[in-house]
Amino acid sequence: ICGSYPTHSSDSWGSGCNTNTRPYRLNTELNALLRPDWLRRASRIKQIQQDKNKKVYESLSKRQESLGVGKTYRCRNPSILEINSNNDDDSATSSDVKASWGWKEIYLNVYLVIPTNEYEAKDPTNIIHQLKDGNIVKSTAQQKGIWIEHDQGGWSAEYMNGMTRLEIIEDQSGKSGDGLLG
Repeated sequence: ICGSYPTHSSDSWGSGCNTNTRPYRLNTELNALLRPDWLRRASRIKQIQQDKNKKVYESLSKRQESLGVGKTYRCRNPSILEINSNNDDDSATSSDVKASWGWKEIYLNVYLVIPTNEYEAKDPTNIIHQLKDGNIVKSTAQQKGIWIEHDQGGWSAEYMNGMTRLEIIEDQSGKSGDGLLG
């Protein structure tokens, strides 16, 4: 490149490399002062976009908090005592009956559509998943009565048969969940 272009010191081609051909790059303060307006505006675009993104993020956080979106819940399932009889023959006496018993966990159903009657609640095509005890879910929409839409793909009841099935998990600051989704 040196010698290919005319320098400031002479207008002839190929006169050699002149290190003083670009003195405007040496003084950055002067360069910033003498930049054209369009260049100064372009340098502020990133800061303006960051400010807008921050305001949008804060607004979205406040809106989600007011709607209850993004709350984190832990599933709590009761266990019932189940007694199994191994008596297959009706002629056996009561002393021949061998029973086994154990605790059976009742799972919390996740519904595709909020059930409005007993048929929809037991419809296997409406039950898309079951939550086990201790599963963690995060709400994705505003709560409708006792029903919470969560990140497991459907709706589950917060309370069932007088028992809290989805309890809110609170962090150290006293807030539930962690704000925005994701």
